[in-house]
Amino acid sequence: MGRYRRGAPAAPAAHGRGDGRGQPAHGGPHRRPRRRARGRPADLPRHRPLDRPPARPDPRRRCPRMPAPLPHPPLIHVEAVSAGFDAGRPVHRGLTLRIDAPGLTLLQGPNGSGKSTLVEVLSGHLPQTAGTVTLAGVDARSPEASRVRRICRTEPALYPTMTARDHVVFASGWCGADPQEGLRRAERHGLGPWLDESAEHLSTGNRRKLWTIVCTSGDFDVVVLDEPFNGLDGASTTVLCEELTEWAARRAVLVVAHRPPAQLAPDAVLTLPGGADPRAAQDEGIVTSPVR
Repeated sequence: MGRYRRGAPAAPAAHGRGDGRGQPAHGGPHRRPRRRARGRPADLPRHRPLDRPPARPDPRRRCPRMPAPLPHPPLIHVEAVSAGFDAGRPVHRGLTLRIDAPGLTLLQGPNGSGKSTLVEVLSGHLPQTAGTVTLAGVDARSPEASRVRRICRTEPALYPTMTARDHVVFASGWCGADPQEGLRRAERHGLGPWLDESAEHLSTGNRRKLWTIVCTSGDFDVVVLDEPFNGLDGASTTVLCEELTEWAARRAVLVVAHRPPAQLAPDAVLTLPGGADPRAAQDEGIVTSPVR
């Protein structure tokens, strides 16, 4: 008793898990579990059959061409401008002036020819009654023009009680420039001993130096200076001429000077007509043609 006869069906194993020899509990034949097929990930591309030739590009289809680069706008462009401080008596009628590339341009003309009027038009403070004025592609009357333009007028406009140093630091902060660079320029112009003096105690020449430094701080594309050599001694004139030449390598520099110094080496000279004799002048890409 207790033994099974040969050939007798095996007793069911405990817990219904078979007989311990790999046989299932129901007595059927043992089957190994199927191995999961190693499929190809769905994101892999299917291979092209070897008997199919690769597709050839259609010769009728053309690849899109890259757009041509846009030309740089003129640095100074005055087109058919009429302007004057008295709207009924404009100084300029149909004035056209164009400066395409960096360089130093000397603007001359007799008294009353409208040199200072043109400076104020370029500054955006004197709106023209006709025509357009753009600086490096920006409308001269737009607030964005202050980003590309610097204007240095004839008469300095400084804060009387503010020191020369504070003027330089304030101007540098306004245009996002390094104040140390402005102070180095002041030393170069000979303002070092007077940096802590208030503007009202500076001499005429030192006020002119400070005014020029303040007006030309930071980075810009166009700079216009109206009689910048007034009140300067020989050493300061030489330093300013060197700066103008350095700027002209990358910027449009327009200098109004009735009597330019010998050290000034302009790339072009523009003479505004005066009186009732409108005439056209052309010099190295700079054109002015007052009409009527």
